[in-house]
Amino acid sequence: MAVLDGMEMDSVLEIDPVRRIEIFKVGNGSDEVLEVHDFKHGITGIRFAKHQRCYIKSQTNVLPKVTEAATADTDTLVGIDMQVVNASQVWVPALEPIANPAFLLDSKIWEICQELPIHWIHPTPVRDAEVEDIPDVDVRGHRVARDILDQLPVSDYRDAEIELDNRLDDRGYCCQHCRRGYRYCQRYYEPLGGFNPYPYYYQGGRVICQIVMPCNWWIARMLGRV
Repeated sequence: MAVLDGMEMDSVLEIDPVRRIEIFKVGNGSDEVLEVHDFKHGITGIRFAKHQRCYIKSQTNVLPKVTEAATADTDTLVGIDMQVVNASQVWVPALEPIANPAFLLDSKIWEICQELPIHWIHPTPVRDAEVEDIPDVDVRGHRVARDILDQLPVSDYRDAEIELDNRLDDRGYCCQHCRRGYRYCQRYYEPLGGFNPYPYYYQGGRVICQIVMPCNWWIARMLGRV
């Protein structure tokens, strides 16, 4: 069983070791969602029957390592060297579908998405900080209200025929749709080397943060403008 839009639905997982793909199917008919993990090409494809769209993102080419315990018990989570839990981001699709899908032609993703628009999706941090009211206090000096939406103009180097790969976003090197840097944090669970089945094999995890800068900033830095 899997949860889709708050409802429990039947789910099926198919594994094709020859083609190095995993297919995860949830729901039926107009509510069907297909997720294909293509380890050969390093791409994940997701098709939503309800919205008639497909989305793709980069993924690892390394197949998950199955432990002996996981092989004996299909209900046991697959053991891997390191787990990354990401609760501070959402996936946002590109505005325009991909123009040249040639790199998908020999992939299972193309079989399920060839008649639908295909969009890259990239991770975006969740900014859900809440503003708390504070009691009125005496303020000295002049206060100027500033609109947080006011932004300085940013040079878009695509005008100079510089096109960036969407995988720069997916892998966290830089942010194509940001106007300023942001802190990006992930929680890493490291193996203890003891009893294999999850979660006994892993310790509590630690948070590692990095600053992700806009891709335009890196281009300007390479050109010596900042």
